Amino acid sequence: MYENVVGVSGHVDELELKVKLQERLILQLGSYTVGVVHGHGQSKTTIERAFHAFARDRVDCIIFDYSSIPVNGKREDIILFNPGSSKG
Repeated sequence: MYENVVGVSGHVDELELKVKLQERLILQLGSYTVGVVHGHGQSKTTIERAFHAFARDRVDCIIFDYSSIPVNGKREDIILFNPGSSKG
């Protein structure tokens, strides 16, 4: 059913999963370049860490999730998107 499922590892993932997944990923989706990162870390805000993860790349959108707080905005013409928590 799902042919191309991709993902990135986060800070609480098991070692087995961290070995299989990258910490960040760049996808080419049609004419758009999308960066995917969990966004965890010690310094800065989650948005700052996610944005910084792709500072040397040309991306149109960054998808991240560490904070579980929904975000749908722009910074320097890059769409920043955090779907938020699946917990009600």
